[in-house]
Amino acid sequence: MILPLTSRSHHAPDDPAQRIDRTLDDRGHRLIAGLSTSVNFDRIDAVLMVAVGHGKYLRIRHIEAESQSIPQTLQSALADITSSPQPSITDARQLSNDLALHQASLFEKIKCSAGKYVARILAIAVDDPGLWWTDFDGSLQYSGLCDPVRLSQLTGVTVVDDFPARDVAAGGSGRFLDALPLWFLHSDRSNNVAADHRLVLRLNEDATGYWIPASDGLDADLPNIAAIGPTPSVAFLDHLLLHVEADRLPHSGQSETGSECPIEQRYADGTRNPDLIDQWNRIWLDSISNHSKGMRRPDETDRKLASILEEPRFQSINHSDIIRSAVYWIIELIIAEISPAQARADQVYFATQTELAPCLINQLIQAANFDKSRVHSAPPISNSTSNYPTKAICAAVLGLLHIDQMPANVPDLTGATEQRILGRLSMGKPSNWRQLLREMADFHPPAMKLREAV
Repeated sequence: MILPLTSRSHHAPDDPAQRIDRTLDDRGHRLIAGLSTSVNFDRIDAVLMVAVGHGKYLRIRHIEAESQSIPQTLQSALADITSSPQPSITDARQLSNDLALHQASLFEKIKCSAGKYVARILAIAVDDPGLWWTDFDGSLQYSGLCDPVRLSQLTGVTVVDDFPARDVAAGGSGRFLDALPLWFLHSDRSNNVAADHRLVLRLNEDATGYWIPASDGLDADLPNIAAIGPTPSVAFLDHLLLHVEADRLPHSGQSETGSECPIEQRYADGTRNPDLIDQWNRIWLDSISNHSKGMRRPDETDRKLASILEEPRFQSINHSDIIRSAVYWIIELIIAEISPAQARADQVYFATQTELAPCLINQLIQAANFDKSRVHSAPPISNSTSNYPTKAICAAVLGLLHIDQMPANVPDLTGATEQRILGRLSMGKPSNWRQLLREMADFHPPAMKLREAV
């Protein structure tokens, strides 16, 4: 059945509803919303994603994004309870209820992008930092901060959440769950010949990187995705830039003519400071040690790294030297984690949201002797920019994989004993629930190559 397009004369050229209408041209397209809460709880990101295909043959066609700030009082309360070694269940439930109100408010905003197709939104997939604690037997446990029952009641849409808990139940770490979604986003999946192997460096929250092999999605096994060790996140760079602008001399970022000096020029004019890099390395090694024990909090690490600049011995360092040292240090950490095979990637993408992204790309080209044409920012999806909220998109992809009943964890990365279908469903209003059940009942066997199917 072909869905009619709405009249374009009543819409602005950049109207999200108009772009959705252009994309949703038949019943093969599916809509799902993704919500993610930042690690430091300062905002909630939302996406409305249009996709086609099922399982490993899923293709993302279009994305609309929105974000909303979290009030300071709720932000502080959430940060306090997640930093507690034994969080209070009663307090967590109350905060989850308060957080659901803001999540529902943001969903009401993003769903307007769907225009007349709003009823076709299958579900809301939710990702949040969650509560992590050590159980009596020493095992690491996870509980989401989302109140799915409250959120589904407020929105009328079925909620899919608690993705890490299913991996933890299978003996996994509950981390690296964005590996398969990032493969869907950035891999070479050409129907003819999928040949480009890619390296994705995600320097947003909880930064890490992945080796993304080429695959058309028809292989019987999961793609052989490899993880690159964690690196400092974009929050560290933002803290650093904020500190430079706030605490250095007012004219330090200006040229001789009084105009603002571009960030790329500051990076080019700077030199590396070995003492500053050594201090950052010391804090980072302590952070990695705590991470292996399940105690690392990325936002605290970012603040500690940036606070080094407040020490008296580093007060006189030129701001250009600080920027150059930080970019050099992060790239050196990345190169140390890249194996020779991964260094031969056909394309290298920086999926990051920082104004220092061009500097990071330039430093990687110099340090790793990469061809300039191979290293660039992550490619945009449809009419979206490259600065889309990656975590919210990964949540939406995990939600679709749950609907398709496809295992979404990669045991080699998470440490799980087996592949598991991630997430749990919380029923929305009856009409939405029936639509979702029909979608799940219309089972599509996984596509595979003919020689593997016979």
